[in-house]
Amino acid sequence: MPGLSAPKLLLSNNILNEGNAGSIASAFHSTRHIQWAEAIFIPRFGASSLYRFAALCPLDPDQQLRLALKVPRLAFDFFAVLQPPSTTFHSEPALCQLHLDNSPGALLRIPVNLVKMLTQDKNVAWFDEQPAEGQISPAARRLLETYSSVPSDKVIDHVVKIRDRAWEIFPYPCIGQFRFLDMSLNQFAEYKDIVQRLQAGQKLLDMACCFGQEVRQLVADGAPSENIYGCDLRQEYINLGYELFLDSDSLKTKFFTADIFDASSALTELKGQLNMVYAGSFFHLFGYEDQVRVSKIVASLLLPEKGSTIFGRQVGAVNADEQDHTTNLTGRMFRHNVQSIKEMWKDIGNDLGVSFVVDARLLELQQGHLRFHTSDTKRIWFVIRRE
Repeated sequence: MPGLSAPKLLLSNNILNEGNAGSIASAFHSTRHIQWAEAIFIPRFGASSLYRFAALCPLDPDQQLRLALKVPRLAFDFFAVLQPPSTTFHSEPALCQLHLDNSPGALLRIPVNLVKMLTQDKNVAWFDEQPAEGQISPAARRLLETYSSVPSDKVIDHVVKIRDRAWEIFPYPCIGQFRFLDMSLNQFAEYKDIVQRLQAGQKLLDMACCFGQEVRQLVADGAPSENIYGCDLRQEYINLGYELFLDSDSLKTKFFTADIFDASSALTELKGQLNMVYAGSFFHLFGYEDQVRVSKIVASLLLPEKGSTIFGRQVGAVNADEQDHTTNLTGRMFRHNVQSIKEMWKDIGNDLGVSFVVDARLLELQQGHLRFHTSDTKRIWFVIRRE
């Protein structure tokens, strides 16, 4: 919302919503504009939750970052001011702390680098202006050319156009590096069996589906689209998926949005209904304790019978650890190795009174992913079956 002119005074008691964000923004410098994003609200007691906030940007990381935070479940809105420390990418401390007005004891913890991310700054390690050779895999190109009928010489332009719009929604690393076109489910040894199970009427959920690229690959390979569900936190990405794959008139997959921690979300309608869940780059968005919580929720979606399966892949490590993570909105990431993921699911099974068998393996990251990961970072692939 450029071109605003107004006093420098920070307003403090206005109700904020998307409808009046423009008038509230007029209280700030003309070089700034409203940018919607998400943050983590962490009460002194209780679990963290995702909330929406508006950040006024662009901002220098050493300047004050004024946030207007809307907490829909608490029935009040307030402004707060963050003073981030002088720091560079991957420097310590990895988290800023934001004390919230009108909420004694409450704390907002956001990664230092999120300050930069909120500006959609493209001068970051995880943004590529154009896909390098191999970044759009042969499988992804084939899918776009055959399933979506995108002309071969138009594929790059088509993908970049969609990616740039997605970056403006929120600058996730997987968006900046075109990793939303990494097809992973078809790399599992069980992939043919997955397609056959769907053809036989079984149901699969693509958790955190982003554009629904895995869904389209399954459909292109013969799976009935009506037997597949896709869930993401952002409706905008689901909408962009239809534009990327040009199938809004033909795809019968049911897509929906949900917060995994919201007990009243649309996910609850699938509880105990699914034969399979695919969770690509999902569980690693959380620290260990929240991974356990999230894993139990995902497990509850499975049919309570032998053979119900969770497939997935995510960031792992040779030595399992939990660390501050500057591009996770929770600010934390637990990186599993084979032993730790098996132990976690053994504990989950004990808590739920269910037995799970875990098959997992660590593989090397693709070279491009190493630009902002440490040398011991790997990718862990896993299949979790209910006994």
